[in-house]
Amino acid sequence: MSDKFHEQTQRAMDSGKDLSSAAYDKAYQASETSRGLFNQTSQYVQATASQLSGTTKYCWHEFPPIRWATYTLGAFNAIPIAILIFWVIVILGFVSLPVVSVVVFIAFILAGCALFVWGGFHAGIIILTKLGFM
Repeated sequence: MSDKFHEQTQRAMDSGKDLSSAAYDKAYQASETSRGLFNQTSQYVQATASQLSGTTKYCWHEFPPIRWATYTLGAFNAIPIAILIFWVIVILGFVSLPVVSVVVFIAFILAGCALFVWGGFHAGIIILTKLGFM
């Protein structure tokens, strides 16, 4: 009986290795595809940003009323923007504290469950070894 169990275990390990190498190959192909898409997208964004930057610089230097309007709007909106930034910081502080607390609590629960499963697995291996099944 032990030989049959050992053969089945060996076959399962071999098929797991085959699945692992197939998954690695698929992951490598996916990473290469995503790298190509990322490079293509970044080149497109770089070209578009370069054109937009050139147009913005041209308008900024050649049309002074655009600069005047920008400075005036910035001056008039400085105090309301400062109030808004302060409000956002305070609100996010009150909201983020409970959220972070819940996330940390859940992380401890998951870590405890993982430790329990890991310990149970190794205890099972020890018991099966003592009984002669492994």
